[in-house]
Amino acid sequence: MDRKDENKPEIWALLDGVSGHDAQILGVADNFKLPFSKKKIVYNEKAKRPNFLKLDGLATIDKKKSDLISAPWPDIIISCGRKSASVAKAIKAKAKKAGKKTFAAQILWPGLVARGLDFIATPMHDKILWPYSRSKKIFRFLGAPSRISKELLLNEYRIWARTIGELPSPRITVLVGGDSKKTEFNEANAKILVEHIVEICSGLKAAVLVTTSRRTKPEVSAFMENELKRRVGRYLHFHDFNKSKANPFYAFLQLADLIIVTGDSVSMASESCATGKPVYIFAPSGNASEKHAAFHEALYKNNFAQPLNNETTKSILKNDGQNKGAKMLNSALDIAEEIKKRSGITF
Repeated sequence: MDRKDENKPEIWALLDGVSGHDAQILGVADNFKLPFSKKKIVYNEKAKRPNFLKLDGLATIDKKKSDLISAPWPDIIISCGRKSASVAKAIKAKAKKAGKKTFAAQILWPGLVARGLDFIATPMHDKILWPYSRSKKIFRFLGAPSRISKELLLNEYRIWARTIGELPSPRITVLVGGDSKKTEFNEANAKILVEHIVEICSGLKAAVLVTTSRRTKPEVSAFMENELKRRVGRYLHFHDFNKSKANPFYAFLQLADLIIVTGDSVSMASESCATGKPVYIFAPSGNASEKHAAFHEALYKNNFAQPLNNETTKSILKNDGQNKGAKMLNSALDIAEEIKKRSGITF
């Protein structure tokens, strides 16, 4: 939304239509608790060039399909990803020529274009080559910023309440991902996961809500749905993303007393941990890349999540599904607060 209060900073969120990028930007912008302008960015063919060949990031925008990028320039820009970083750099340069100081805040490492930005928030599990890794512009965070809030989850549940129907508590929400660039989530993995779900469900007399994702193989989804229908029975709500793109993901998080998430997605794990509910990550040996495994270990070390294995399954049953020490992950708020501090702008 466009802001109107002249006493507050003008904030631009550069949204390029990549869902993972946009969600992180909006999660951070929401945490300023101020109106901000959403700037839709659509790239042209020039955007495919490496950033070091882009002399003017604004020349990579399809101006007919994008929102107007012109003065008055903002106080703060938030961008995410390499392509929008070059756009942010160009906006900052234009503003400087006009006598306006703009603070360019970037999420995710942008490469060499970092030299033209003021602040770079990058995950702890991402490796940055020396000497760039020593830059004072860098702020390390855990996970992925998200828009998770009590209001969002409750609103999503209201949308899906009639479809989901009444399910008794406790409720286990299971978020199923799939193959990644370096790992595979196959039927053998799914079989192990189903065994954990059934054991917990039986022990706690729990209902189960499962949603798959666009990366879940159809045969894996079908296997899990058939097995859980047979073994869990009527207290199961299974959503197959391959059959319906409308996803009750957030509604399921709202209903969850306990969350199980596969270890192939940083964003799914981060959003799960942002609820403050007990989270268990299913990442059997060989099912997580080196980077994902490091991310999981950081979550375990800081008590945002626990691994799902035979030992923790027994612990879940012993403690009736409770994990009283579970902490809430909110990297979007952490980044927003750091931008406030480093920009020197009065909010």
